[in-house]
Amino acid sequence: MESLAHQQSILTQFDREITRLKRGHGRVLSIWALINLVVGIGVCIYLGGYTEGGTHFYFWSMNASWGLVNQLVGLYMIYHHNHKLINPLTLLQQMDYQRHAEKMIFLNIGLDLFFMGIGAAMFMYGHTAFPLYPELWLGFGVSVVIQGGFLICLDMVYYRGHRVNLRKTHPIWKKILDGMLIATDQS
Repeated sequence: MESLAHQQSILTQFDREITRLKRGHGRVLSIWALINLVVGIGVCIYLGGYTEGGTHFYFWSMNASWGLVNQLVGLYMIYHHNHKLINPLTLLQQMDYQRHAEKMIFLNIGLDLFFMGIGAAMFMYGHTAFPLYPELWLGFGVSVVIQGGFLICLDMVYYRGHRVNLRKTHPIWKKILDGMLIATDQS
């Protein structure tokens, strides 16, 4: 039978891992965003504008736009998690926080797939017979597919991390729930 100290150790590790995963997710997103923002703006300036840069200009300008949006999201995640994780959480708060994180990441995975589909449709439209501004559609389409692809990979890595972390606590939750059921049956 596991000792109380061992169970507490598992829960402490669970809490630390939640903190590491949540902060890491925001940091990686912010780094990706900063790279896209800086490189995107730099290449757009180098290309000299949409009239000279064509598809490449639109590709890099969309990357810079995504960089701005992702940077805002990443900074919000970091801010939110740093304020949310200042104080130690109770076991129920940890589990609630864990489930919330999983749901949000799962929602993001769906949005990432949606973005990739929109990007593919934009790209395909750029190849139609008479598209208006084909360079725009092609450049934006490729950028949106790449951004969605990175985001889906990022979200899947962190979703898996949360699932693995949660599995570590299943034996403890089983004991707690079994104890509650036994206490309820005896009442």
